[in-house]
Amino acid sequence: MTETVARPMSTLLLVGIYTGLYVGLAVLALLVTMFLEFENSAMGLIIAFAAASGMTQIWVSRERAAPASGRAWQVAVLCAAATTAVMSSVATLALQAEDMALQDLANEGALMIGGVILGIFALNLCIIRLALWMTGRSAAKRL
Repeated sequence: MTETVARPMSTLLLVGIYTGLYVGLAVLALLVTMFLEFENSAMGLIIAFAAASGMTQIWVSRERAAPASGRAWQVAVLCAAATTAVMSSVATLALQAEDMALQDLANEGALMIGGVILGIFALNLCIIRLALWMTGRSAAKRL
């Protein structure tokens, strides 16, 4: 019986895998909502959790161990930044379609917009780190 060798993955590769999964799942969710009468306000968080879980499965299977805590936090911060950037881009594109909504948002001030973005980042970070922890532990047990 041959034993697989653990190969470390770079942080940027992990973030790239996460971002690809996130965008793919978001497109899939968009297609589902186009054809079915389905609306869920927490779908962005569910997609972030699922993408982080998928990335962690790949991570653990390749490195043959549960992610170390410090590295998991580093990957979670970068993945949360990528998620927040994708969410902000989609929101900006949606707001540009309605000129009045964009003007109303601009009148609120940069501090409020920054606070909302920071809050979204913090929520994404917590969701992604939870997925890394839960999936990493269960995947490591199956090794």
